[in-house]
Amino acid sequence: TAPKNSNLIKSKKNKMSSLLVLPIDFTPSASDILCGRGNVFSNHEGNRYFGRIVRANLKEYRDAGSRPEKIRVVDDILQEIRASGVRFAKLDSETKRWYELNDVLAHQKIGHAIRDTIRLLKDKTKTATKGNTMKQSKLAKRKERPSALKLKIMLSHRPTHEKRPWTTFSE
Repeated sequence: TAPKNSNLIKSKKNKMSSLLVLPIDFTPSASDILCGRGNVFSNHEGNRYFGRIVRANLKEYRDAGSRPEKIRVVDDILQEIRASGVRFAKLDSETKRWYELNDVLAHQKIGHAIRDTIRLLKDKTKTATKGNTMKQSKLAKRKERPSALKLKIMLSHRPTHEKRPWTTFSE
């Protein structure tokens, strides 16, 4: 297992070396997009801005017919973000240093965010549709079933000589 662990360490070093090290006293600004999970990251102003940009470009991404067209959409988003002076910042948990993502990693992050958003929207639509279908089928069953009052009226208007289906022959 020793070679595997050293490869993991090397790959992490290579990944981090492709990032731009930010100054040791760096503190992310409200406009920075922070890479990470959880409320601290998702509630950060820069990440909310990022979410708005992603949602604003969903239709164009979905309408893109080919992979190169989708890549162009992601490139356009990246250029818009870079032009506004926003950067993607990532905190290395080991060194406690902030790094800025290069364009390749930022491009990947944008692509993942778009696909995740599309997936989430599909899941919400499926859940909503499934819920509506269940409600509709319950309603349909209720409409099919005669109410107790209707049943009582139907039984009271039947001729007395008519054989009841629930009685046995011995009655």
